[in-house]
Amino acid sequence: MSISKLESESSNHFPMLKYSAMFTNPMNAGTVPSKEYFASTQKTDITVFLEDSFDDYNTIAAKYDGLAAKYGVSKSAFNFIIYEAPTDSQSIHAAVTKMVKQVGHALTSDLTQDDAYTNISSEHFANFTSAMIKAFSS
Repeated sequence: MSISKLESESSNHFPMLKYSAMFTNPMNAGTVPSKEYFASTQKTDITVFLEDSFDDYNTIAAKYDGLAAKYGVSKSAFNFIIYEAPTDSQSIHAAVTKMVKQVGHALTSDLTQDDAYTNISSEHFANFTSAMIKAFSS
């Protein structure tokens, strides 16, 4: 939660704090939900609809083109989680450039899905993050 506004009010001689907060509510659907889901009054800000390997993403990537227009929402409502991503600068740049045209959020890792959840070290995370930065600064 990030607090965007904090006001102090007094009522009946007792100071009161009034918060206006901004929350982000993600959901991992595991698939692209129906158009009705996005048209409903659902309370999800970001929907993860692809959690898969980089190779599998590349096989089916074209089906995610134009989703924001199709569903009538901003692409910031969509998220990918991609495992086994490439680590060379050229491949990273190409992959991320393609993803950001489709979704507003993407989490990538060069680890397998199991390792990304259980065996990631701070050193490995720093190395992969450095590779991502290098890919976009050259």
